[in-house]
Amino acid sequence: MSFNENAFALTWNGLVRLNDAQKSSLVAEFKRLQGAHAQAHRRYHTFEHVQQCLNTWDAIAVDMTWTLKQLSAITLALLYHDAVYHPGRGDNESRSARWFAYRARELGAKDQDIRAVEELILATRTHRASSPMAAYVVDVDLSILAADPSAYELYCQQVRAEYAEYDDEEFRTGRSDFLRGMLGRSKIYQSRFGLTQFEVKARTNMLNELKKLETSA
Repeated sequence: MSFNENAFALTWNGLVRLNDAQKSSLVAEFKRLQGAHAQAHRRYHTFEHVQQCLNTWDAIAVDMTWTLKQLSAITLALLYHDAVYHPGRGDNESRSARWFAYRARELGAKDQDIRAVEELILATRTHRASSPMAAYVVDVDLSILAADPSAYELYCQQVRAEYAEYDDEEFRTGRSDFLRGMLGRSKIYQSRFGLTQFEVKARTNMLNELKKLETSA
């Protein structure tokens, strides 16, 4: 299902009660968010990635018993987690969280609710969760690692294109470090759903990618 302006407003309304004027203002915010994801340097971190995350989350959320506010917080975190993205920078997630927080304060959200979503967004930097909600955000963000081989190959090509300014050796080194770091974890995914549905497939994909990188050196 394609996420649109109406769904965007409904999601925000799950976090903070909005009046009609505020709901209308979110049309422009949604376009700004889409525009940020359409920047020329993005190949994988586009709104298509966000849409895939939302589709995955929708399939999981059907069986969740959390409150509307909790479900909305996770959806908003997925919507904003790559709002700011520049390859190689270490402050993408913090800047994305600030973007969300600024808008949330404009809409009158409570500080505790703003902090909750900020923490979910920041968890996507290290992909380590400190709460059950963060575990789902992180696992959904990493769900591409468990994609079928052709989709995973496309993902690899898109990531390489985003790092086009790096030569092959630099990229190979950085990407291999990332893969070894993830594979070295006792578990990549931190929710029960992620562990059962994604873990084995992701490890297979990443091991295969790492072997290709090593043989191309």
